[in-house]
Amino acid sequence: MHRRPSFLLLASAMLLGSRTARATPNSPYAAVDARARAELDGIAPTAVPSWDAANAARDEGRYDEATTAYRAVAATAPKFDHAHRRVCSCLSALRRSDEAILECRTAMALRESPENEAALAAALVDAPSPPPSAQAEANGLVLHAQKTQPDDPAITSIAARVALARGDGASFDRNVATLHRIAPDTEDTAFFTIVQDLNHEDGDGARAELAAHRGLFRTERAAALDVMIDDVTSHPTAGRIAWRVARVVVVLVGLLLLVAAVLRRRKTKLAA
Repeated sequence: MHRRPSFLLLASAMLLGSRTARATPNSPYAAVDARARAELDGIAPTAVPSWDAANAARDEGRYDEATTAYRAVAATAPKFDHAHRRVCSCLSALRRSDEAILECRTAMALRESPENEAALAAALVDAPSPPPSAQAEANGLVLHAQKTQPDDPAITSIAARVALARGDGASFDRNVATLHRIAPDTEDTAFFTIVQDLNHEDGDGARAELAAHRGLFRTERAAALDVMIDDVTSHPTAGRIAWRVARVVVVLVGLLLLVAAVLRRRKTKLAA
């Protein structure tokens, strides 16, 4: 992955940390929510209204409210790992990384599922300046989750997040390609495509991607992406500078060759 300016990494982290997968109707996350709700209804039906309220608050970005409601579910159904995982994702969105990691580890202790592995991986890399040990743990977790569920959109999105945090461009590009195949018209796919375009010095592509999928993003998130794109394209990287220099050199060489040719023709005429 090209070495990007720090503001791109910070902006990406803020956008990633301030969002969670939304289980809107017909989205790839709706089936996961349906299974979790059915499981809760079987073990603690009185907690289902709190679960529904928590999901609604989470989908609308009211993470404090969602955290309280998910914790109420966990209190009623202590072995319901989905509640702890959702608390983890909400705390990550609130930038309360240490608490988020603890909640995800609680979910993992209850059930070592691909979803819990991926959620813990996300919490680890969403922390401010995650150390190499956290990045390595996150990578191992998400790779194991992908072996079990290679075409799960939520897990693939988290794998892209982990690759972005680790600066692993090849893995990032592979996961973005997978998202285009399994979930082409989702917020995650559009976001990571924008980041991919910027990483490959394609500001026009990033703007076109945002324009085509702006409706997938909340207004404030789309505005933040506009700022990120403008910041990245207005601050040339070493690669972009080298490309511009190369183009100037090509033009100058072309002009010198043209001048040399004119001088040769003129000298030939004078000699004649």
